[in-house]
Amino acid sequence: MLCGVMGYRERPALLLTLTGFAASLVSSASSGHRKGSNYHVTLPSQSFDRSLPWEDDLRSSWITSFATMAYKDRVQLMPKVPDRGALLWNKEAIESKDYEVYFTLSGSMPTGSDGNLAFWLSPDNFASSFDEKAVLAKVEKNKKWIDSLNEAGLSFLSNKPDFKGLALMFLPFDRQQNQKQSMASIWSDGSKKMPSNIQDFLKDPNIKIATNDWLHFGMQVKVRVKADGSILLSKRDIEPGRGAGSVWSWAPNGEDVEGEFTLTPERTVIWNREAPAGSWDFRRGGKLNVTIKGTQYELRLDGNRAIQEIPDSPHRGVAFYGSKESFRAAGEGGEFSEDAPWQQFAAFPAGTLTVPVPKTYIGFSGYTGTTGMEVELNTLQTISYDSSASNVNDLAFGNHADWMKVLKDEAAYIDKASQSEAIERIAKLLSDHVLEDTKNEDQLRADLLQMEGRMEELQTKFGVYLSTLESWSPVDEKLDPKVVREHMGKVSTLLTQGKEVHAAKLNEIQTAAVQLKDAHSSGGLGEASKQKVRDVAGQAKKVQDYASAGSSQNTIFLLIIIVAVSGLGFLFFQRMRYYEKKHFI
Repeated sequence: MLCGVMGYRERPALLLTLTGFAASLVSSASSGHRKGSNYHVTLPSQSFDRSLPWEDDLRSSWITSFATMAYKDRVQLMPKVPDRGALLWNKEAIESKDYEVYFTLSGSMPTGSDGNLAFWLSPDNFASSFDEKAVLAKVEKNKKWIDSLNEAGLSFLSNKPDFKGLALMFLPFDRQQNQKQSMASIWSDGSKKMPSNIQDFLKDPNIKIATNDWLHFGMQVKVRVKADGSILLSKRDIEPGRGAGSVWSWAPNGEDVEGEFTLTPERTVIWNREAPAGSWDFRRGGKLNVTIKGTQYELRLDGNRAIQEIPDSPHRGVAFYGSKESFRAAGEGGEFSEDAPWQQFAAFPAGTLTVPVPKTYIGFSGYTGTTGMEVELNTLQTISYDSSASNVNDLAFGNHADWMKVLKDEAAYIDKASQSEAIERIAKLLSDHVLEDTKNEDQLRADLLQMEGRMEELQTKFGVYLSTLESWSPVDEKLDPKVVREHMGKVSTLLTQGKEVHAAKLNEIQTAAVQLKDAHSSGGLGEASKQKVRDVAGQAKKVQDYASAGSSQNTIFLLIIIVAVSGLGFLFFQRMRYYEKKHFI
């Protein structure tokens, strides 16, 4: 939902922006196809830049459970706490038949760690059958995550042992049980169950395994799914090669380069080859903290680019690896070279996935182990190269197939008539989009009201739980009478204060009643008020007179009716006697 929380005043500007955006896409799409360039688009329901989106309904595409938590700048898959599970799964299927998923991991690992993490790609919708309450109930009973997961049937890396699909495992040990970080991968058709002990699992010679320091500073992993059903796994280290001595071209709006900066071995920054002005350093998660023109930025390293994350901005700046001259040369037909190229470490042949490639789901799961292995997910991007995929339409305009028809049209629009027709089509689509978005906005308001009620209820429950927690003595394993007495004293104080307030209000009412009574008894009413009272009394007398007159009239009418009826009865009786005498009856 692009403008679910926008006001109506903001929509004209939005329409102009979307019109220009769509028109540019039409132009670039047709020219791109003519040049033979590859079509690609990011799937928003299966992607996020830093963390799960808080501001729109894309967050509902994911389930987070166990100890996994979304922070503002990252998703913490596993905390630095022993014996905890991790779970992050996407609820919407990737409908593309040709796509790639790449993500960045970072974290910390204590010596002797025995935790594990897994990335999943499966034709089965894990989220639809996941019962969080049942698992948590077992955790409460068993007190250990690993036992509870096994009992819940999630014995293989927090997943079913007979899962279907790709499992890419990140481990703190290699095949020989040496303390070396490694990555292992396997494809399962679900015909056999995997052992719950990962060390036994690695004894299988069919397991593809590669040693690599995948955790500390950060590493990117790419899972490439092709239309022939093959799967390629690649990795690249984020850091080094781009540290001290490297030169970057800086584009504040992400496109137009305005200068360059150099990272010196002394951890200072030189802007446009002048005097040092600022500092730089690498941070966990593949982040470059750097001062550019007096402003502090945090950039996420991504191949030969570094993308602005902090400060937040509607137009994110991008630093391109290389000097300003090399950037200009690339714009004239050259290309930047990536100093950290992708390295393939595993491959599954064509036909691994059935053809045509079915809908697939992605997710993460893991276990922190007995020592506590911390893992953070810093970005996740899913890119489709399949122009026929239906969920590529989710970009910003909803599920309208007409959008893709417009954006992928091969027409060159060489005359004014065709250009006018194209603009009319885009305007109609934008109008339909605004109507659909209005419905989404109304639903969002209703959801917010419901959420407000739930938050109030949650606040009340938290107050109860907090009071209970404060009253509990972990030493004696029972409620502390002293704390309970203090709480009762607070409740008594509140009740006493409430009684005093109510008593004060009642006193005010009684005082007002006494004053009113005194005013009446002492003739304190003004002449105008007395006249109104006399007028009211006169009106009441008139009403009484009318009522009396009406009552007298009703009595007279009733007597007349009685007399008339009596006379008619007498005449009728006489006539009957006459007929009887004449023998007519």
